[in-house]
Amino acid sequence: MLEHELTAVLDDAGLSGRQSAAVAARLGWDGGGTATLEAAAVEHGYSRERVRQLEARVRDHVTRVRPELRAVERALDTVEASAPDDRGHIAWLLAAKGHAGERFDPAGVLVAAELAGRRPAVRVDRRFVRPRHGAAPDAALFSAVQALAAASGEVRVPLLAGTEAHAEVRRA
Repeated sequence: MLEHELTAVLDDAGLSGRQSAAVAARLGWDGGGTATLEAAAVEHGYSRERVRQLEARVRDHVTRVRPELRAVERALDTVEASAPDDRGHIAWLLAAKGHAGERFDPAGVLVAAELAGRRPAVRVDRRFVRPRHGAAPDAALFSAVQALAAASGEVRVPLLAGTEAHAEVRRA
């Protein structure tokens, strides 16, 4: 599972428990999405500079050792296959497919994949995971997706199909 594999990377980089927790929060490896240096530092009792140093140690370790991250690879395949979709739904999907023990924000998967030398075909764009390249979604459809996500916390094709924006896109 993702949590075990990423914790092993932090341990192998020589981080203590609190240091690991701070870097995991920063990189999104705790499943909660990436955090700013400030947020990770405050939460774990470090300065921003110290969290940056610890993160650099992990990045250097991964670059030097190139650990095999099979769970990250499998999770990345799921994230890429699911996009475009609501970020929360993909977090749920990662747990439902057994990649993680509980909801795992896809931002952490993307960071881990990039550190491992992979260039994900998707990116996190606020509440959504969408293809890295290509045209932006139609404005009306994107607006409908945002409204659905805000109202119900999820976006599914049947819900979107019932919106007025979807009907306009189909007519075009």
